[in-house]
Amino acid sequence: MYRDHLVAARYRQQQIAQELGATAVPASLAHIYSRRVGRIAAGVAALGALLAMAIHFLFTLDHREIALYLPIAWGAAALAYGIGRWVGGALLRRRVAREYATSGDIFIDLGRLDALKPQQFMLAHVHQHERLALQVPLLAAALLTPLSLHLLIGVLWLGVSVSTFGQWIITSMVLVGHAHITLALFALFHAARVQRELDQGVKVSGASRGGVALLWTVGASAVPGIVMLCVPPILVAITGLVFVPWLFHWASRTAHSERAVLMAHGFMAKDQGLNKR
Repeated sequence: MYRDHLVAARYRQQQIAQELGATAVPASLAHIYSRRVGRIAAGVAALGALLAMAIHFLFTLDHREIALYLPIAWGAAALAYGIGRWVGGALLRRRVAREYATSGDIFIDLGRLDALKPQQFMLAHVHQHERLALQVPLLAAALLTPLSLHLLIGVLWLGVSVSTFGQWIITSMVLVGHAHITLALFALFHAARVQRELDQGVKVSGASRGGVALLWTVGASAVPGIVMLCVPPILVAITGLVFVPWLFHWASRTAHSERAVLMAHGFMAKDQGLNKR
Protein backbone atom coordinates (compact mmCIF):
# COMPACT_ATOMS: atom_id res chain seq x y z
CA MET A 1 0.00 0.00 0.00
CA TYR A 2 2.81 2.38 0.94
CA ARG A 3 4.65 1.47 -2.27
CA ASP A 4 1.57 2.40 -4.29
CA HIS A 5 1.35 5.76 -2.53
CA LEU A 6 5.04 6.42 -3.18
CA VAL A 7 4.69 5.64 -6.88
CA ALA A 8 1.66 7.92 -7.14
CA ALA A 9 3.48 10.69 -5.28
CA ARG A 10 6.46 10.45 -7.58
CA TYR A 11 4.20 10.57 -10.60
CA ARG A 12 2.45 13.66 -9.25
CA GLN A 13 5.79 15.28 -8.41
CA GLN A 14 7.01 14.76 -11.97
CA GLN A 15 3.74 16.10 -13.32
CA ILE A 16 4.01 19.29 -11.25
CA ALA A 17 7.68 19.70 -12.22
CA GLN A 18 6.72 19.51 -15.89
CA GLU A 19 3.94 22.06 -15.39
CA LEU A 20 6.27 24.44 -13.57
CA GLY A 21 9.00 23.95 -16.11
CA ALA A 22 6.60 25.08 -18.81
CA THR A 23 5.69 28.20 -16.81
CA ALA A 24 7.85 30.99 -18.16
CA VAL A 25 8.23 34.34 -16.45
CA PRO A 26 6.10 36.80 -18.48
CA ALA A 27 8.23 39.37 -20.28
CA SER A 28 6.19 42.25 -18.85
CA LEU A 29 6.79 41.10 -15.25
CA ALA A 30 10.49 40.58 -15.92
CA HIS A 31 10.61 44.07 -17.40
CA ILE A 32 9.04 45.67 -14.34
CA TYR A 33 11.22 43.68 -11.98
CA SER A 34 14.33 44.69 -13.93
CA ARG A 35 13.36 48.34 -13.79
CA ARG A 36 12.78 48.15 -10.06
CA VAL A 37 16.07 46.40 -9.42
CA GLY A 38 17.77 49.02 -11.58
CA ARG A 39 16.17 51.93 -9.72
CA ILE A 40 17.09 50.49 -6.33
CA ALA A 41 20.67 49.87 -7.46
CA ALA A 42 20.93 53.38 -8.93
CA GLY A 43 19.63 55.00 -5.76
CA VAL A 44 21.96 53.00 -3.55
CA ALA A 45 24.94 53.89 -5.75
CA ALA A 46 24.10 57.61 -5.66
CA LEU A 47 23.57 57.60 -1.91
CA GLY A 48 26.82 55.72 -1.49
CA ALA A 49 28.68 58.43 -3.41
CA LEU A 50 27.10 61.13 -1.24
CA LEU A 51 28.09 59.23 1.88
CA ALA A 52 31.64 58.92 0.54
CA MET A 53 31.69 62.68 -0.04
CA ALA A 54 30.65 63.34 3.57
CA ILE A 55 33.24 60.89 4.91
CA HIS A 56 35.93 62.41 2.70
CA PHE A 57 35.29 65.88 4.09
CA LEU A 58 34.98 64.77 7.72
CA PHE A 59 38.32 62.98 7.59
CA THR A 60 40.26 65.55 5.55
CA LEU A 61 38.40 68.83 6.23
CA ASP A 62 39.36 69.71 2.66
CA HIS A 63 36.54 70.92 0.44
CA ARG A 64 38.54 71.21 -2.79
CA GLU A 65 37.71 67.75 -4.12
CA ILE A 66 34.30 66.96 -2.66
CA ALA A 67 32.39 68.49 -5.60
CA LEU A 68 33.80 65.71 -7.78
CA TYR A 69 31.57 63.28 -5.92
CA LEU A 70 28.48 64.82 -7.54
CA PRO A 71 29.22 63.74 -11.14
CA ILE A 72 30.64 60.50 -9.75
CA ALA A 73 27.30 59.88 -8.03
CA TRP A 74 25.39 60.36 -11.29
CA GLY A 75 27.81 58.14 -13.19
CA ALA A 76 27.62 55.43 -10.55
CA ALA A 77 23.82 55.63 -10.56
CA ALA A 78 23.65 55.28 -14.35
CA LEU A 79 26.03 52.30 -14.30
CA ALA A 80 24.16 50.63 -11.44
CA TYR A 81 20.84 51.15 -13.20
CA GLY A 82 22.14 49.56 -16.38
CA ILE A 83 23.49 46.55 -14.51
CA GLY A 84 20.25 46.21 -12.55
CA ARG A 85 18.19 46.30 -15.73
CA TRP A 86 20.48 43.73 -17.32
CA VAL A 87 20.41 41.17 -14.51
CA GLY A 88 16.91 41.84 -13.14
CA GLY A 89 15.04 39.42 -15.38
CA ALA A 90 17.55 36.65 -14.71
CA LEU A 91 17.26 37.26 -10.97
CA LEU A 92 13.48 36.87 -11.12
CA ARG A 93 13.68 33.66 -13.13
CA ARG A 94 16.29 32.29 -10.74
CA ARG A 95 14.14 33.18 -7.75
CA VAL A 96 11.14 31.39 -9.23
CA ALA A 97 13.22 28.32 -10.13
CA ARG A 98 14.68 28.16 -6.62
CA GLU A 99 11.25 28.49 -5.02
CA TYR A 100 9.91 25.53 -6.98
CA ALA A 101 12.99 23.33 -6.73
CA THR A 102 12.32 19.90 -5.24
CA SER A 103 13.93 18.54 -2.10
CA GLY A 104 14.50 14.98 -0.96
CA ASP A 105 11.07 14.59 0.66
CA ILE A 106 8.46 13.90 -1.97
CA PHE A 107 5.42 14.43 0.25
CA ILE A 108 6.64 17.75 1.64
CA ASP A 109 7.38 18.90 -1.90
CA LEU A 110 3.91 17.96 -3.06
CA GLY A 111 2.24 19.91 -0.28
CA ARG A 112 4.43 22.96 -0.90
CA LEU A 113 4.32 22.95 -4.69
CA ASP A 114 0.58 22.36 -4.86
CA ALA A 115 -0.02 25.33 -2.54
CA LEU A 116 2.18 27.75 -4.50
CA LYS A 117 0.94 28.96 -7.84
CA PRO A 118 3.76 30.26 -10.05
CA GLN A 119 1.82 33.28 -11.29
CA GLN A 120 0.80 34.28 -7.78
CA PHE A 121 4.32 33.86 -6.48
CA MET A 122 5.82 35.94 -9.29
CA LEU A 123 3.33 38.75 -8.73
CA ALA A 124 3.98 38.78 -5.00
CA HIS A 125 7.75 38.79 -5.49
CA VAL A 126 7.67 41.62 -8.02
CA HIS A 127 5.25 43.61 -5.87
CA GLN A 128 7.29 43.43 -2.69
CA HIS A 129 9.92 45.69 -4.28
CA GLU A 130 7.38 48.36 -5.27
CA ARG A 131 7.86 50.83 -2.41
CA LEU A 132 11.62 50.40 -2.14
CA ALA A 133 12.00 50.96 -5.89
CA LEU A 134 10.32 54.34 -5.43
CA GLN A 135 11.75 55.48 -2.11
CA VAL A 136 15.43 54.80 -2.79
CA PRO A 137 15.68 56.74 -6.09
CA LEU A 138 13.44 59.51 -4.74
CA LEU A 139 15.66 59.89 -1.69
CA ALA A 140 18.80 59.95 -3.82
CA ALA A 141 17.35 62.48 -6.25
CA ALA A 142 16.10 64.76 -3.46
CA LEU A 143 19.58 64.91 -1.91
CA LEU A 144 21.70 64.92 -5.05
CA THR A 145 19.81 67.06 -7.57
CA PRO A 146 19.89 70.51 -5.89
CA LEU A 147 23.67 70.61 -5.47
CA SER A 148 24.15 69.10 -8.93
CA LEU A 149 22.05 71.86 -10.51
CA HIS A 150 24.03 74.49 -8.63
CA LEU A 151 27.30 72.91 -9.79
CA LEU A 152 26.11 72.81 -13.41
CA ILE A 153 25.04 76.44 -13.39
CA GLY A 154 28.14 77.56 -11.53
CA VAL A 155 30.57 75.82 -13.89
CA LEU A 156 28.79 76.57 -17.18
CA TRP A 157 27.56 80.12 -16.61
CA LEU A 158 29.24 81.64 -13.59
CA GLY A 159 32.80 80.50 -14.15
CA VAL A 160 33.02 78.65 -10.84
CA SER A 161 35.67 75.94 -10.66
CA VAL A 162 34.92 72.48 -9.32
CA SER A 163 37.50 72.91 -6.57
CA THR A 164 35.94 76.13 -5.25
CA PHE A 165 32.41 74.73 -5.49
CA GLY A 166 33.22 72.49 -2.55
CA GLN A 167 32.98 75.54 -0.32
CA TRP A 168 29.48 76.15 -1.64
CA ILE A 169 28.51 72.58 -0.71
CA ILE A 170 29.71 73.07 2.86
CA THR A 171 27.94 76.43 3.14
CA SER A 172 24.75 74.96 1.73
CA MET A 173 24.80 72.08 4.19
CA VAL A 174 25.29 74.48 7.11
CA LEU A 175 22.58 76.94 6.07
CA VAL A 176 19.92 74.77 4.42
CA GLY A 177 20.93 71.20 5.19
CA HIS A 178 17.68 70.85 7.14
CA ALA A 179 15.78 71.91 4.01
CA HIS A 180 17.41 69.06 2.07
CA ILE A 181 16.31 66.66 4.80
CA THR A 182 12.78 68.09 4.69
CA LEU A 183 12.51 67.41 0.97
CA ALA A 184 13.95 63.92 1.39
CA LEU A 185 11.38 63.07 4.06
CA PHE A 186 8.52 64.33 1.90
CA ALA A 187 9.83 62.18 -0.97
CA LEU A 188 9.79 59.08 1.25
CA PHE A 189 6.29 59.89 2.51
CA HIS A 190 5.10 60.41 -1.06
CA ALA A 191 6.23 56.93 -2.14
CA ALA A 192 4.45 55.33 0.82
CA ARG A 193 1.29 57.34 0.16
CA VAL A 194 1.28 56.44 -3.54
CA GLN A 195 1.42 52.74 -2.71
CA ARG A 196 -1.39 53.15 -0.19
CA GLU A 197 -3.58 54.89 -2.76
CA LEU A 198 -2.92 52.21 -5.34
CA ASP A 199 -3.91 49.55 -2.82
CA GLN A 200 -7.13 51.43 -2.09
CA GLY A 201 -7.89 52.06 -5.75
CA VAL A 202 -8.10 55.83 -5.40
CA LYS A 203 -6.62 58.53 -7.62
CA VAL A 204 -2.87 58.94 -7.29
CA SER A 205 -1.52 62.49 -7.13
CA GLY A 206 1.96 63.62 -8.04
CA ALA A 207 2.95 67.11 -9.11
CA SER A 208 0.62 68.84 -6.65
CA ARG A 209 2.24 67.00 -3.77
CA GLY A 210 5.60 67.99 -5.13
CA GLY A 211 4.44 71.58 -4.87
CA VAL A 212 3.43 71.08 -1.24
CA ALA A 213 6.77 69.45 -0.48
CA LEU A 214 8.55 72.37 -2.10
CA LEU A 215 6.61 74.89 0.00
CA TRP A 216 7.60 73.08 3.18
CA THR A 217 11.20 72.89 1.98
CA VAL A 218 11.29 76.61 1.23
CA GLY A 219 9.73 77.27 4.61
CA ALA A 220 12.43 75.24 6.30
CA SER A 221 15.15 77.14 4.46
CA ALA A 222 13.65 80.45 5.63
CA VAL A 223 15.05 79.98 9.12
CA PRO A 224 18.55 81.13 8.11
CA GLY A 225 17.02 83.21 5.34
CA ILE A 226 15.52 85.58 7.88
CA VAL A 227 19.01 86.74 8.81
CA MET A 228 20.46 86.55 5.29
CA LEU A 229 18.11 88.81 3.29
CA CYS A 230 15.95 85.83 2.25
CA VAL A 231 18.59 84.57 -0.19
CA PRO A 232 18.38 80.88 0.87
CA PRO A 233 14.57 80.59 0.50
CA ILE A 234 14.61 82.26 -2.92
CA LEU A 235 17.41 80.02 -4.15
CA VAL A 236 15.74 76.93 -2.73
CA ALA A 237 12.44 77.87 -4.39
CA ILE A 238 14.01 78.44 -7.80
CA THR A 239 16.03 75.23 -7.61
CA GLY A 240 13.07 73.17 -6.40
CA LEU A 241 10.75 74.43 -9.14
CA VAL A 242 13.10 72.91 -11.70
CA PHE A 243 12.72 69.32 -10.53
CA VAL A 244 10.55 68.69 -7.44
CA PRO A 245 7.05 68.69 -9.04
CA TRP A 246 8.35 66.60 -11.94
CA LEU A 247 10.06 64.15 -9.57
CA PHE A 248 6.88 63.54 -7.58
CA HIS A 249 4.86 63.25 -10.78
CA TRP A 250 7.34 60.70 -12.15
CA ALA A 251 7.00 58.56 -9.02
CA SER A 252 3.19 58.57 -9.18
CA ARG A 253 3.03 57.87 -12.90
CA THR A 254 5.63 55.09 -12.72
CA ALA A 255 3.93 53.37 -9.78
CA HIS A 256 0.52 53.61 -11.46
CA SER A 257 1.70 52.19 -14.80
CA GLU A 258 3.60 49.33 -13.17
CA ARG A 259 0.70 48.44 -10.91
CA ALA A 260 -1.58 48.36 -13.96
CA VAL A 261 0.63 45.68 -15.53
CA LEU A 262 0.57 43.61 -12.34
CA MET A 263 -3.22 43.86 -12.18
CA ALA A 264 -3.47 42.76 -15.81
CA HIS A 265 -1.72 39.56 -14.70
CA GLY A 266 -4.21 39.02 -11.88
CA PHE A 267 -2.61 40.88 -8.99
CA MET A 268 -5.02 41.91 -6.23
CA ALA A 269 -3.94 44.42 -3.58
CA LYS A 270 -5.68 42.48 -0.82
CA ASP A 271 -3.38 39.54 -1.60
CA GLN A 272 -0.17 41.57 -1.58
CA GLY A 273 1.07 39.96 1.60
CA LEU A 274 0.80 36.41 0.27
CA ASN A 275 3.93 34.46 -0.47
CA LYS A 276 6.29 37.14 0.84
CA ARG A 277 9.16 34.94 1.82
